[in-house]
Amino acid sequence: MGESPWASKLLGAPVSHEDLDSIVLQYLILHGHEEAAENLADDAALSMPQDRHAMQARAYIRDALLHGDVDRAMRRITEIHPEILDTCPFLFFELQKLRMMELLRQQLLDEALEFAAEELAPLVEDHPALLYELEKCMSLCLLDTRMPIPTDAPAYAHLWLDPMHRLHVAEEVNMALLAAQGDPSEAKLPILLHYLQRGDDLVGSNGLAQLDDWSVLSLDGEWPPVPWDEPGNL
Repeated sequence: MGESPWASKLLGAPVSHEDLDSIVLQYLILHGHEEAAENLADDAALSMPQDRHAMQARAYIRDALLHGDVDRAMRRITEIHPEILDTCPFLFFELQKLRMMELLRQQLLDEALEFAAEELAPLVEDHPALLYELEKCMSLCLLDTRMPIPTDAPAYAHLWLDPMHRLHVAEEVNMALLAAQGDPSEAKLPILLHYLQRGDDLVGSNGLAQLDDWSVLSLDGEWPPVPWDEPGNL
């Protein structure tokens, strides 16, 4: 049995080591991994951005958020982009919501309720679309928020109270900062991985697929839309 059309296309795709190194370097730079980016740039003889300040600032903010220090992150955000939290109210709400989740994880219920009343509620007055999010935040005050979260808790409770939610917020902030700087807000590497997995899903484990139109797996021209939220996608 010969190779599938998809496997043949993959093997014939002209991808150089320099292209791969550039894609990985872009990912490291956009996500603020300065040391790793410098090492790769040195090894691959690629150039780093002249201005390191923005990358270092984003790395600082990311580190603060991953450690649950939302106040420190927000101070740095307003230092480098004073207007961003005013012009992006939904991002501001996400940061404030994360502050509330940190209080709940520490079992500081009174402080969390006070914070919601003083910080989150005024945001909802100006942006009614956030009301449902606030209601979900308030409902978490009725839960035992010690880890692990009760299995019968709502899905959003497991999501927001998990420390990994810090990573989600950090990624949202990073994308907003990149957009504010006029830089690409999404690296090519994750997008290519999405397409690779999508192709594998369409082809199947045996390398063959019953497809009437193999152009959906084309490696050139216009890319077909990818269902990003389907189970199994990266």
